[in-house]
Amino acid sequence: MGMFDTIKFDRDYACVKCKSIITSTQTKAFDKTLDEYSVKDCIDHAEEIRIIKEELFCEKCHEFQPNSVYLVVNRGILLEIADSFQKAKELLDELSKEKVILWYHDLYRKYIRQKNETNKYQNFLYELQDWWTEKKYKQKNKDKFFFSFFSHHFKGAMTPIESVERFLTYTNMHNTLHQLWDEGHEELLIYHPEKIDAGEEEWFADVYQDDINERCHLNWTWSVASKKFHVSHDDPDEEPLDWSIIVDEPYSEEVICKAVLKWLKERRFQFNVKMIPVEKSRRTGMLKMLEERLSNLKEEECIPYEDVKEKLKILCVKTKAELVDKLKNKTKVFYYKGFHGSLVPCVETGMLVGRIEGINEIILYEGKTVSECENKFREAVSKLIPKPVISEP
Repeated sequence: MGMFDTIKFDRDYACVKCKSIITSTQTKAFDKTLDEYSVKDCIDHAEEIRIIKEELFCEKCHEFQPNSVYLVVNRGILLEIADSFQKAKELLDELSKEKVILWYHDLYRKYIRQKNETNKYQNFLYELQDWWTEKKYKQKNKDKFFFSFFSHHFKGAMTPIESVERFLTYTNMHNTLHQLWDEGHEELLIYHPEKIDAGEEEWFADVYQDDINERCHLNWTWSVASKKFHVSHDDPDEEPLDWSIIVDEPYSEEVICKAVLKWLKERRFQFNVKMIPVEKSRRTGMLKMLEERLSNLKEEECIPYEDVKEKLKILCVKTKAELVDKLKNKTKVFYYKGFHGSLVPCVETGMLVGRIEGINEIILYEGKTVSECENKFREAVSKLIPKPVISEP
């Protein structure tokens, strides 16, 4: 297959066979560095003006689609993804110089953001190294914490990996919030699955926001808890994680909305926040995983209780028969009307167990005493006599 680049669509395409959503295509027309590009990205050299045809492929049913897409590139910028060659050609012809200049301006701003992001990652790694060195080799000074812009990712972490996970999770959330704002989202719809009574003093809720969960691959978005819950369940001296919010108020939906809104404003986001019922959500993160697991438990795959009971009964009989065969003496213990019976102790049940010997069918008897077992042996033989008997060779 080789190397390629991925082109992210600015609108969704549906598979003609399984109706799954196709969100991207792969191309070998550019640098083939496994990069991802979207419309308005700088995708090629500045002198490049061309139209590239790419096939659509459904990852779910592994089928190529009958229709194709056309990547429109002008001056190295991915202008548009068109559905036909004619539409792609029109887009090239209509492009003005002023529009290209504006797009280059946006690209420069994107470059600056990426540069700042790279510097942030580098600084984090340097400070992570300093923190771990201090923690590992200077245990006597472990209570003395050095100054760091990333100290909230280090404090309480047991390993560098845990700090990295915290940093990446928070950074992804932060970047996703910027993306949502740039895309025109002004209100965040939140919800939580926990059933909490209004006015409850000690409470905890995992708060979900579907867009953030899906883009950041989170189980949930925020954890909001009352101060009483935090004191009784967590270490009061331990600094909460970046997505944990502690409030000193009884539970209400309004309190959660205010807490999330405050968290956003502290990070200079101007979103509004609205609580919605779980039924109106897309059920992302942990909720989605739980629902998928439940849906996989199809009714036809479940074994009825009576069948399970019968199988256990058969298994129990076979186990006891194996025990008798393993422990019985060469000499038969009982004899009645041409049949012999064995007898052995069962340590697990404290009972005596035996079987009718010399036949293929497994017929067991058990009791607390030898005489009780002999009586049951005779009863079993009496019931067996009308049946055809197959002797062992």
